[in-house]
Amino acid sequence: PTPPPPPPPPPPPFPTRRSSDLNSENFAVSTYNNYNFSSLAKINGSYYGVQEDGVYLLEGTTDSGQYIDAVIRSAKMEFGTSNLKSVTQAYIGFRGDSEPVLKIVTDEAYETWYLNSDYRTDLHTERVRLAKGTIGRYWQFELVMDTSTIMELDSVELFPIVLKRKV
Repeated sequence: PTPPPPPPPPPPPFPTRRSSDLNSENFAVSTYNNYNFSSLAKINGSYYGVQEDGVYLLEGTTDSGQYIDAVIRSAKMEFGTSNLKSVTQAYIGFRGDSEPVLKIVTDEAYETWYLNSDYRTDLHTERVRLAKGTIGRYWQFELVMDTSTIMELDSVELFPIVLKRKV
């Protein structure tokens, strides 16, 4: 006789929800992962989330004791030309209480991470020197602060060098 088939796999854990909102002034989209709320509200300057079991005040710097990762991702950029580009430096104006990490993705394939270990908690501008050999047509930037309780982004300045080649 043949052995019985194995039991079916267990059901997936509680489904993860993703919530998004749109800034009507600049059309920026914010996405929140693991945000299991059916609706959100701002009342008297405080934010609330609604779930099946109640209404929750959204405050504090942790979620169940874990820091909340802050990630800001740009759109894919061509800098106004289809030619290949190199970006050798970036200036980031921000306030935070942890080390910012800058991630760069070129042509949706090549990923480079830069850790800036010299940070301050006041609003200031940091220069990040990028690898000179990185080239690509499409550039995307991501600023990550994973142990931060404060993150305020003021500005990001990028200085592309346009190359003569298109391929």
